[in-house]
Amino acid sequence: MFLVVRSRTGPEWDADKPMDEQTGWDAHAAYMDDLAEKGFFVLGGPLADEVRVPFAVEAGSEEAVRETLAADPWHETHLLIDSIEPWTIRIDRRNLSPPGEHPVFRVGGISYLRIPAEYPRRSADFYEAVFGWSIRGESDSPSFDDGTGHVIGHFVSDQTAAGDDGVRPYIYVERVDDTLEKIAAHGGEMVTPAYPEGDLWVATFRDPAGNVVGVWQRGPRR
Repeated sequence: MFLVVRSRTGPEWDADKPMDEQTGWDAHAAYMDDLAEKGFFVLGGPLADEVRVPFAVEAGSEEAVRETLAADPWHETHLLIDSIEPWTIRIDRRNLSPPGEHPVFRVGGISYLRIPAEYPRRSADFYEAVFGWSIRGESDSPSFDDGTGHVIGHFVSDQTAAGDDGVRPYIYVERVDDTLEKIAAHGGEMVTPAYPEGDLWVATFRDPAGNVVGVWQRGPRR
């Protein structure tokens, strides 16, 4: 989930000095750069008054944000947190295709999937509930758009579920652990518990039709 952090300069901030000349700047900058590299920060920086400092972050909860920012060398000295609130994004240019480019007709990109399912509507409901896919069409062969709009397809009953063999797609999620809970709640089951791959967390699950699919996230597992 995305959250907005509203912070402001703290008691040790020297208004007569620029940001990069404040005490402890190097340690603070290194910590923030590391969080940005791990995907915690979406964007952020001071407003025109150079007192208020908003950040947009990606984390599992307000508590996780507070725990992460508490390790900042500037925490409660140069930066004070005023509030942390969930942020529902309705407009996101990052998910828009460049001018003139169709979201699906992308040369070299995976754009269409046929997902085997003995009961297609049940599988369609599962992927809609867990991953927010858009579902439409008849119950015997419902079609879908994935969460990005770049991949479309159908749930079909005339193919055998992939099980542990065959090509395995991996779906990117905000938090693997939350997704695994949703999977279990909607009729799926975990196959491989979450495990680290560098700064990634990866897991696999079996959907209601028996297909084994992966999920993965970037950044701290919280």
